[in-house]
Amino acid sequence: MPHGSIAPDVVKIAPQLDSADSSSDAHDQDSSTLHDSDLETDAQQHAGRTIAQLFAHKAATALSDRSKDEGKAKELDKFAEELRKNATTLVQSAPAEAEEAARNAATAAVKRAIAKVQDLEKLASKEEKKAKKKRREAKEAMRQALVAQANMSRLFGQLGNVSSDIHNN
Repeated sequence: MPHGSIAPDVVKIAPQLDSADSSSDAHDQDSSTLHDSDLETDAQQHAGRTIAQLFAHKAATALSDRSKDEGKAKELDKFAEELRKNATTLVQSAPAEAEEAARNAATAAVKRAIAKVQDLEKLASKEEKKAKKKRREAKEAMRQALVAQANMSRLFGQLGNVSSDIHNN
């Protein structure tokens, strides 16, 4: 029941008090003065009890609401404390997690670099073998060219001798 509803409840009781007054009109005038006074006292006591009961009900409702509100406030305090602990934990663990993430990223980059280096070393080894083979082939070609040159020189020498022999004869 809302706090502002006491007056309407008292207004609802007032017609009952009026009906009690109208029933007393049936008695005679002498007893009616005494009876009216008793009725008025009775009505005031009844109204006082009713108002006291309304106030007691309102107070009990307010106390119950207050207890519920305090319970909710305690729950919210616990929840807020839990959130603070979680935030503190996150703040405290952030540097370690960032360090681990950086370490993992560096490890992955080093592994990729090592793989590239190994690929380049294999390629260099293949190219080195090709170069050695080409050097051997070039050396062999040079040897053959020198042999051919020597052979040509000898042939020209022999031709020169044959030509002199022919001229001399």
